[in-house]
Amino acid sequence: MSTPPSALLSLLFAPLQPWLADPEVEEIMVNRPDEIWIESRGRYESPGIVLAPLAIRSAITALGRLAGRDIGTGFPAPAYLDTRFRDLRITAVCHPVSVRGDVLSMRKPQTRAPSLESLCAPIGRPSSSVPCDRPVDRPHLPSGWAGWFQREVRARKSFLVTGGTSSGKTTFLNGLLTALAPDERVISIEETPELRVSTANWVSLEARDAPGLEARALVRLALRLRPDRLLIGEVRGAEAFDLLQACNTGHRGTLTSVHANSARDGLVRLETLVLTAGLDFPHAAIQHQVASAFDYVVHMERVSGIRKPAEIMAVRPAHVGSYCLEPVRIPDPDRS
Repeated sequence: MSTPPSALLSLLFAPLQPWLADPEVEEIMVNRPDEIWIESRGRYESPGIVLAPLAIRSAITALGRLAGRDIGTGFPAPAYLDTRFRDLRITAVCHPVSVRGDVLSMRKPQTRAPSLESLCAPIGRPSSSVPCDRPVDRPHLPSGWAGWFQREVRARKSFLVTGGTSSGKTTFLNGLLTALAPDERVISIEETPELRVSTANWVSLEARDAPGLEARALVRLALRLRPDRLLIGEVRGAEAFDLLQACNTGHRGTLTSVHANSARDGLVRLETLVLTAGLDFPHAAIQHQVASAFDYVVHMERVSGIRKPAEIMAVRPAHVGSYCLEPVRIPDPDRS
């Protein structure tokens, strides 16, 4: 009798179990058998352990079979894997495509959404009345921001969260989701489920790389499910067009994210993604729809292991060829 894949993976990952079980660990990265890195609270550290090359390849092969894919060297089987197992986001690349040896990265999901209070508490001054979800990740924001974000989310304002890889976009989105009204019907769409929605009336859809199951198809499907609030974990492609149509036809309060280098670049990035839908829309019309769809853009950055909002901008009506963004300023009760 063959060993079940889940039991096999438990054996293969035995040396990594302490980090897999640690709630503070965000990602485990195997660059090669003797080069392993752990990301925890925004910082990298090496545990100094060594894995057997065969164990790494066996784990990648087993994960591929669980995902219904054969993985090999790229001739002819693909040499990479991008899938999910037990809520872990798995990315793997095999040798010789990965020159120095097989690569395996396991990203762990957040177990619970951080509170807005913890995200907005200033570093170095934790409040005894506010539990600290991720103290190293907390941004430099006055405490008054927590109430402001909650009011704006409850008022059904639409937020676009921008940033690079591992800048804290999903963490901040989850913080915003804690402000949702408990009686709202929420539909979320993600390629890798990471959003944490506390409302009871919640439908979670997972996009797949298959006809009819792409993010764009699911956005159109979600609108038929009568959402009060439409969430897209990350806009990556032509679904940007359908999202803009939804935002501009009465579906206010959308929360989503996009990879970009700044708040303004995030809006321009949406323009580019709309063009991938292959529709012949004038550029000025696309730009107007982008500016009308979102009330605020929050740009996240990671500096010295600290993830924080670098820009919080209000989106004003666009001029032709550009966007009008204004920094949001609120009173700081800590200085009053």
